[in-house]
Amino acid sequence: MPLRLIEIRLPGDRTEEVSETLAEIPLVEKYSMKPANGRQIWHILAFGDQVEAIVDALEDNFSLEEGFRIIVFNIEAAIPHPEEEVDGLAESGERLAPASDDKAPINIEELYDDVTHGMSISWPYVTMIAVSAVVAAVGIYRDDIIMVIAAMIIAPLLSPAIALALATAMADLKLGKRAIKVGLLGSLVAVVVSIGFGVVMPFEPSAEMQSLRIQIGVLDVVVAASAGIAGTLSFTGVKPGGVVGVMIAVALVPPLVSFGMLVGAGYLALAVGPLLLSVINTICINLAGVVTFAIQRVEPRKRWEEERASKALRQGVVLWLVLLAALAAAGYFAGDYWRAFW
Repeated sequence: MPLRLIEIRLPGDRTEEVSETLAEIPLVEKYSMKPANGRQIWHILAFGDQVEAIVDALEDNFSLEEGFRIIVFNIEAAIPHPEEEVDGLAESGERLAPASDDKAPINIEELYDDVTHGMSISWPYVTMIAVSAVVAAVGIYRDDIIMVIAAMIIAPLLSPAIALALATAMADLKLGKRAIKVGLLGSLVAVVVSIGFGVVMPFEPSAEMQSLRIQIGVLDVVVAASAGIAGTLSFTGVKPGGVVGVMIAVALVPPLVSFGMLVGAGYLALAVGPLLLSVINTICINLAGVVTFAIQRVEPRKRWEEERASKALRQGVVLWLVLLAALAAAGYFAGDYWRAFW
């Protein structure tokens, strides 16, 4: 089980108050430094599933204090490992208990930090998307699936996709707007670059070009939903972020690049298929992410925020389902129309 080191900074000597606040929460270890310059610093070593309860208790009691701050650190190693000491602690009457069932073992602050890390409108982000689109376009032009997959490795689309799902689950309008802006910018860059490629390197699409992603099928929805689940779990459980990022990109970048190349080459009717597929995949990723967050009970700590988040989650799920059904129907019934222009 992962360890966390929690640093607490408080004004004055608050030894008795901090001890009382944390008395009911099982900890690995806690100690404090003598107050200096009017401040006292506490260090608490705890398992990851206890962090939420610790932060909640401290915020409830000290958040209004001037100079109050909580800093949470990841611990790479501790010798001896606390799990080896559990029996000895139990014998002395101190017990390391798991988090209660009604508390999520996920610290919201850590989750926000992980999801939003690197999610910004910047030149590196735009450059990575543009380079990914170029490599994917070359792969589609040559009908080289390996090159298309290789392009996905450098497409930084994981964070905005999962951030939008988290914003829905938490009813966080600010995070949602930020995720939409970053995601739309990435999509726009990919489309503009691929349109330019289609203009400069015109080609004739054929039914044998599997990398064009013109067809829309049930398996595409399954892949996108799986990407959403895996992407969410990469932040809340194990963290194969790079590998999962590729999975997200596989669902989003190829159809966007196919759309742009077809538009650039003048095949507007055929471009409808990849465009619909891209939007459907985006909806599936976010729907799966929202549901996964809900199952893991990722929610605000304050009661009034929980009620607002619960309402936003229900509305978000209904909206995504309606849009998904509408677009899937459009893709199915309009498929013959654009294929007639093949």
